[in-house]
Amino acid sequence: MGSEEEDKRKFIRAHLNFPVSIAYGEDQTLELGEVEDLTVEGLAFYSQTPIEKGMGLYVIFPGGENVKENEVPGLVVRCQQMIDPAPGKYRIAVRFIEMNDAYLMDAFALIHSKRKKT
Repeated sequence: MGSEEEDKRKFIRAHLNFPVSIAYGEDQTLELGEVEDLTVEGLAFYSQTPIEKGMGLYVIFPGGENVKENEVPGLVVRCQQMIDPAPGKYRIAVRFIEMNDAYLMDAFALIHSKRKKT
């Protein structure tokens, strides 16, 4: 049975591990992150730098076997400093604002493929 947080979600998450770039702030600071999981509505990633809740950003997918090259705007909904399993990093949860068709197709395919394996 899933956790209470998972039970409130509209969509299942695919647990993954691949790099993304994050552009945020007035000067569009570029950070590298490592995806923890994603759904059609958003994702969670690890970063060396905290990004404040409510901050608008762009998740830039470099292209690869998981998600094709893409850029999706979102908002930070949570930022927490990690102790385990990634000490010194921050886990940042993002809700996407506008998902384009290419991203949605990739996300649905990933989630569907992960469900079939479990």
